[in-house]
Amino acid sequence: MLRHGRPRHRQPLGELADRPGPPGELRKNVTIAADTRTKIFYKAGGSGTASGADSTQAVSLSRGITLLEAGSNKKLLLRNGDKFDISGGEIQLNNANQMITNYSDPAKPSNALPILNYNSSPSAFRWFINVKEGCTNPYIENLEVTRSYSGGNNIRDCFCSMNGPNNVVIQNVLFTKIGKPFTCHEVGNDGTESKTRYVIIQNCTCPNEDSLRFNLCFVEGADYVFLGNRVANSVEEHVIRISKACRVFAAFNDFTNTQNLPDTVKTTINAQHGTDFYFSQNRLTARVGLAGTVQLGPLVGVNGQLSQFSRYTVLERNTIFSMVEVVSGSEDVMVRFNYIQNDTARCISIEGKKTYTDSFGTTGTRVNKRVAILNNTLVNNEKTGLLITNGASIDSLIIQNNLGIALDRRKRHGL
Repeated sequence: MLRHGRPRHRQPLGELADRPGPPGELRKNVTIAADTRTKIFYKAGGSGTASGADSTQAVSLSRGITLLEAGSNKKLLLRNGDKFDISGGEIQLNNANQMITNYSDPAKPSNALPILNYNSSPSAFRWFINVKEGCTNPYIENLEVTRSYSGGNNIRDCFCSMNGPNNVVIQNVLFTKIGKPFTCHEVGNDGTESKTRYVIIQNCTCPNEDSLRFNLCFVEGADYVFLGNRVANSVEEHVIRISKACRVFAAFNDFTNTQNLPDTVKTTINAQHGTDFYFSQNRLTARVGLAGTVQLGPLVGVNGQLSQFSRYTVLERNTIFSMVEVVSGSEDVMVRFNYIQNDTARCISIEGKKTYTDSFGTTGTRVNKRVAILNNTLVNNEKTGLLITNGASIDSLIIQNNLGIALDRRKRHGL
């Protein structure tokens, strides 16, 4: 772990606290209260007038949503193995402790998740679930989302929009075909702060190279946690893109951006603008030689802004295939205890001082400050043999205790 304090006068970024020694122990009793939410059972072909109190009185979609939206402490259960056609905008959550999950019906046993299917092309961005600003503690789990139509602008197919300090948990959702699974209160460059806070997204999967069209999540706001998610590719974007955000934690994820489809070159994690990012024990893979698997630092050039910044980032104990890029304008960055392999280019790139004109036509200069590259294993098995490159005029750079392996494959094969 990192005991983090803001450095002064080019002091080290933090103190390593994982030195050898006897383990500490912390015990605490946690009491988990019983789930007292009112259950609403829903199935394909359900009744428009039933109570939904059990699986024998399962209701229709419109009836189930009406009952769910009526107040707090409600739980909507969708039957396993059923397929539900959706068009977006169905569910508006605006109360406390509302939950959407699945159930297995003894009359129709199935282990397959309930399927939410967009069956027509969108005219605008749409969400099956809209978590409104006033909603607190929503819980969404155990669903599959897909589409059955062809053509159209399927990037507009979204699953859940989060618009306030909701304390939302979303887990175990399978996206076989989706545009943007999760969206927040996006503010872009208008100078305001996003209202989205307290988000946990865990064990969600985009299994195929064409499952995810855009970002898994474009992160704005604060206090996000990504745990154990798996993405095979993003057709057009970074898997996770972070802008105008504070406190983002990602661990135990498996993100790949293969770029094998005719799409643009993007990364797995792109931390562009904000503070306090911690990425640990992820497996991150990108098509080598085209883009970094991980990119830390502000967007530059005609699409960037000189006012943007990226501060206090830790990249620790990840397995990374391709390149880690520290873009000019990053401050207080620690890259440590990672395995990084890139056989066609450098493993770590630390950009030097950069002058450019931003999207407002302002010309200025950015510099990386206080960057530490510690205790990494860096591997390059091809002829290039590059491990770390850094540009000029970096304000405090520490490169220490890294293990480099740069083998020339031509020699090993007698070429």
